[in-house]
Amino acid sequence: MNSFEDSHSFIVRIWREPRATADAKADCRGFVEQVATQEYRYFRTLDELTAFIALHLTCPEMLGSPKPTRHEGWWSTLFRRLWQRWQSR
Repeated sequence: MNSFEDSHSFIVRIWREPRATADAKADCRGFVEQVATQEYRYFRTLDELTAFIALHLTCPEMLGSPKPTRHEGWWSTLFRRLWQRWQSR
């Protein structure tokens, strides 16, 4: 069983900026904070969010590579799908 020492917690807030016109594409923004270190970033793209999270992960199995340099995994797919749904609203 994993301990909390082997886990990572992030706070993610995503919001939609007001549209300049009714037919304009939704412009999404976000904020992510790594809870243990309180390091945070604002982001405009999903790639910026997943890159920030990948920097903090120390579990190679979650990244799919020997070193924490790639931002792949189930959480990346989940955020990408949520981001796409949010932007299409």
